[in-house]
Amino acid sequence: MAKEKVRRRSKKRRSLGFLLAASKRRETNILAVLRDDPKFRWVFSLLMLAGLAVAIMLPKVWITTAKGIDPIVRVSGLDLIQTYSLMRSARSYQEAGKVNEALQSWASAIANNQGDFRAVRGLIQILGSEERIERRWTPLGIGQSFWLLQIGGTNQADVELVTQFYRKAELHELSIRLLGDTNRTHSPVTTRALALAYYETGRMDLFAQHWDKFEAELKDDTQLRLCRAAWSASAGPPAGIKDGIRILTEASKDRSTQIQALQLLLNVQSLRLDLDGFNATFGELQSLRADRLQDHVRHWLLLSYVGQGKLAAEKARAYAVAPQTVTEANMLLNAWNRLGVHDLAVDFARQQMPAFSNTGQLWVLIGRMLTSAQRWDDLRAVAVEMRNNPRVARVFGGYTYFLEGLAEHGLDHRVRAEENFRQMLLAPPTDTAIAFECGTTLQRLGYNESAQAIFKRLETDLGGRIEFWQRMAQSAHESRDADLLFTACEKAFQISPASSVAANNYAAALLITRRNPAEAVRLTVEVLTRSPDSRIARINHALALLQNGRYTEARRALDTVNTSDLSAMERSYWNLGHLECALGQNDLDRARNHVDQIEQQYLFPPQADWLAQARAKLIKKSA
Repeated sequence: MAKEKVRRRSKKRRSLGFLLAASKRRETNILAVLRDDPKFRWVFSLLMLAGLAVAIMLPKVWITTAKGIDPIVRVSGLDLIQTYSLMRSARSYQEAGKVNEALQSWASAIANNQGDFRAVRGLIQILGSEERIERRWTPLGIGQSFWLLQIGGTNQADVELVTQFYRKAELHELSIRLLGDTNRTHSPVTTRALALAYYETGRMDLFAQHWDKFEAELKDDTQLRLCRAAWSASAGPPAGIKDGIRILTEASKDRSTQIQALQLLLNVQSLRLDLDGFNATFGELQSLRADRLQDHVRHWLLLSYVGQGKLAAEKARAYAVAPQTVTEANMLLNAWNRLGVHDLAVDFARQQMPAFSNTGQLWVLIGRMLTSAQRWDDLRAVAVEMRNNPRVARVFGGYTYFLEGLAEHGLDHRVRAEENFRQMLLAPPTDTAIAFECGTTLQRLGYNESAQAIFKRLETDLGGRIEFWQRMAQSAHESRDADLLFTACEKAFQISPASSVAANNYAAALLITRRNPAEAVRLTVEVLTRSPDSRIARINHALALLQNGRYTEARRALDTVNTSDLSAMERSYWNLGHLECALGQNDLDRARNHVDQIEQQYLFPPQADWLAQARAKLIKKSA
């Protein structure tokens, strides 16, 4: 029985081994057949190539920006192919006169490969050369113009392309930023664009200087010749006024120059306060449907200037055309601010600001207008929205806390306001003008500690301006910081030694800190000579004499001050002078009469310390 079982098991194993061997032989035969089959080799090779192509085309491993360009642009092989195809389509559309389609193709090509300067140049070239470009393309063009100058190394050809675009799109401030006050060599294109930019932005002196320097290149440009005539009619020598107006009037009857001449006439009539002439010219432009937002703004401001502010505000409220560019939006908001229609900023922030949400300067203007209108809840909402916009928050992060702090202060939540102002100081505005505005506002509202912290950060950038040190001195005066007051007044006097205000403030700082009494006398004599009727100048002169031990002269000066209408602060300093004079002359009874008349809240720490010592002397001598 056992032997039978072993026999069966051995037979089963032999049959399994045979089957496995047969299976191996069949597998070897199939692979051999497939290997030797040409069709299989072709299919296999194609599959391998397809896999390799996918591995090459899809990952973004190709760097298309030059070394040193930030940010680095990485694209895939598929992006490169699509960019090339889109650029071909853009050129075809442009040749066929399909401008919008061409612009869309250029924009798509850039989206696929931002590092391909050929695509960026193509977009800027069409924006600067084609007529009747829709304004909606201008914001894209602005951003790409900056990028082109960065990736192209600001070469002359790219500068000219960008300049042509700025001139066509009336982006004159950008032209000045690019071309003005630089050592860049000018070409005819850039020379003409800069001349037009100077005129259109109201820089008449620079326009005249530029014309005198490059007249040979500028006089062949029809648009600039008309600008020159407008300059003669409004800002040039009186002898050229009639000729300037005559040239513009004649050009307004020529179809080829009609619109530009009428627009320039508007500018001239606005500067000359010629409301009747302005209304007539403006009517012509409107009949031609060539009136621009800036023409309406100019009309409102002229009405306001000649005393028709109510009508100007009505027209501003009735104007319903939305701005298409940042420049137009900036112009509109500034006009509303000047006209006092601050509530319009609320509707603008809700309805139109989404189109300009990445433009920090417009948020700043809206914040100012809402502050002026005391729309505190709206101001707080704007501050939060600015902070939620990553691009705006990067630049104006701290400023958003400033706006929110203003809103809380307006709502009488002083603790919350202080907390927001502390948050602002962690990342203060990088723009010096805005930071200075924050400091002066905080100073005015009584947050002197925060104001001083901002001012100290600005010393490197603004330390050469007297206005800065005057603000610093005012802040120091409010906080009774004697050392800061001395530094600020000394710097202001060094910048403008001929200013009687600076001299008077510096003399006061010397007296408060009891430094250099001889210089204090010299300065107070100068100030008193210029302003003999000034009570505070006479009191300061007496205090300077006292610090030099000239008691008799000081008493005589103090006795000549009319005390009937002195302010509380002036009266305290007058009594302080009499106290020091009485002590110096050892007249204790007179000293006691004055010591209790001094209000210590108006004194700085060095003066308060001196007063404490004087009181101690009186007590000691009385004992």
